[in-house]
Amino acid sequence: MHLRRRVLLILTTVLAGCGSVSVGDETDAAPGAAADAAVDAGAEVDAEIDARAVDPGVVLLYDLEAPLIQDGDDLFVPDASGNDHRGAVTPGTIPGSVMVVSRADGSGNALMFPPPGCTVDCPRVNLVAEGSADLDPGGADFAVSLDLLVPEGSPGDENVAQKGFFDSDGGQWKIEVDAMLRPLCVFRYGPGVDDLINARVLRPIADGEWHTLRCERRGDLVEARLDAGDGEDTRSVPIPDGVTLAIDNPDSILVGGQAQGQTSDQFYGILDNVKVEIAAPR
Repeated sequence: MHLRRRVLLILTTVLAGCGSVSVGDETDAAPGAAADAAVDAGAEVDAEIDARAVDPGVVLLYDLEAPLIQDGDDLFVPDASGNDHRGAVTPGTIPGSVMVVSRADGSGNALMFPPPGCTVDCPRVNLVAEGSADLDPGGADFAVSLDLLVPEGSPGDENVAQKGFFDSDGGQWKIEVDAMLRPLCVFRYGPGVDDLINARVLRPIADGEWHTLRCERRGDLVEARLDAGDGEDTRSVPIPDGVTLAIDNPDSILVGGQAQGQTSDQFYGILDNVKVEIAAPR
């Protein structure tokens, strides 16, 4: 009973000054079910993950279908890839919360981040997967994909997921929702202002609907692909001659924002099926 009560408080806290997420009929929040879904770390979760068929190229997968893991006072999203890159639910300098919700389309669960509309003490929260060599593609082809729902009224300039920072040794990949609420894939190969390649889809996505975004490095191209990827929903950008776009850094993978303080970018929406794929070992 003590465990259940503590998890319920973590998952369903609503902070003063924050509005609610406007998602129409897309989600059916079930905070009680979310609390019941959290379990102690151990064999029960591992057995459920190991029983799934996962592509060997997938090195990280947050599909929200296994129970959340309560490990002492810490809460984690399990890694369905079987590689144990679980994501720690990490409040920043202002306490925040996340909530497991059901997708109304019947495709399982998803993770709701803090809602837009906050004006005072807005939460900063994310998932942190500790850096590991098998999460770095180096010079190999790789892709990062996820399902996201961006509510109407979202502010834009939101970090969705990243590995590395603008000044990281070893490059960076990052997924953003830009100021015009369009999805953006960033591939950085050096610390200079111009040492990056942006692949930006031109369609705004703050419509309260589910979308699938895939950011990919393939051969001499980087690509952003939204949903079916037709027309303006795909943006392919060539890697400049002489540029080695190698991503190899010790940084953690951050999902949902940087969560480093009130000036850091926060994702205000819902995420599902966060996946990192690497084509082959380096």
